[in-house]
Amino acid sequence: LLLFVSATCPISRKVIPIARSFCAKEQLELVLAGDDNPAAQTLFAQQTATPPALFINDPALGRALEGDKLPAAFLLDQQGVLIARGLVNNREHLESLLNAWESGFGTVQAYIAHNRKAARTSA
Repeated sequence: LLLFVSATCPISRKVIPIARSFCAKEQLELVLAGDDNPAAQTLFAQQTATPPALFINDPALGRALEGDKLPAAFLLDQQGVLIARGLVNNREHLESLLNAWESGFGTVQAYIAHNRKAARTSA
C-alpha cells in the first residue's frame, strides 16, 4: 500500500497510524510517499516513526500516479501493478480499497458510487 501524505496535512497525520494498523491486519506492506522539501520530509518521517527506507520523497511519483489530493492510497500487487486507488481518510476507505479491487473496481470512489446507486435503485 503506497500512501501519499504531507507534513502540512492534518488528515495525513491522522491516517498514518490507521494505515499501519490496517496493513498489519491485512498483511500488506505500507510505504509512505510525499513531495515536500527534503528537510520537511525527513522531519515528518521522524515524527511519524517511519524508517527512511519506507518514505519516498518524489514529486514525479505523485504525478505519475495522478495523486492530486491527500491522503491518497494506491494498492499495488506484488509485481507493482496498480490494482486500486483512492482518497482515504479513515479505516473504512482503506478497507474499501481491498473491496474495490476484489469486486473489480479500480478506485474506492467507483466502488462507493456503485454501492450508493445500487442502494437507491433497490429502495
